[in-house]
Amino acid sequence: IGSYAAELIPAGATLQIGIGQMADAIGFWLKKLARSGINGVSEMISPAFMYLIKNGVITRRDEKGALVTGSFVVGSEELFRYVDDNPDIYLTSVHNTNNIDIIAKLPLFHAVNSTLQMDLFSQCASEGIVKGSRFMQYTGMGGQFEFQESAMKSPGGKAILCLRSAYRNEKGVAEKSNIVPILSNAIGVPRNKMDYVVTEYGWRRLGYATISDRTKAVIELADSAFQKDLL
Repeated sequence: IGSYAAELIPAGATLQIGIGQMADAIGFWLKKLARSGINGVSEMISPAFMYLIKNGVITRRDEKGALVTGSFVVGSEELFRYVDDNPDIYLTSVHNTNNIDIIAKLPLFHAVNSTLQMDLFSQCASEGIVKGSRFMQYTGMGGQFEFQESAMKSPGGKAILCLRSAYRNEKGVAEKSNIVPILSNAIGVPRNKMDYVVTEYGWRRLGYATISDRTKAVIELADSAFQKDLL
């Protein structure tokens, strides 16, 4: 997933990413693809941003002289020590980092976030899962919706949502599809705010697509074990 997402991010982009394995994988592939000239703007400053600076991917400074702008820091002690009193990092209010009117004016703004489940209309659920009749909270939305909308309005920007196509057991066998006919879950991003979707099987652009084209594209991104059930 990280390699496919990194493909979509050009040199010179303004980048927003989250935290965890997906962000780390995207950082690795951006380095491998020799991307450079990137600037970071994100609600959260995660270890991936430190990696991207140290490996010459994030090199472009904004008008404040910063390589990365964020509102808070989450990560290791190494990251906190790196950020502390570092002029390359600019911290500001979340009302600035998540402000659609500000972000949409940034050129080539690429927002990369993760979601948990998607249906054939391409609407997605990013906060939790439903087991039986019970909703299980997994995480919060954070600024995902704001970044999704802002990236679609940014000149040359992309809103990229990453999704593991299926839940896999300890042996890596796909047991349950994360792509379903229709969501019975809390919707995080509606279909009219969907742009690019990435799974292990590639990426598709869904923005401005018809319902039938969205359905076809989402099925193509599903695990082959479950594609027949989605037809």
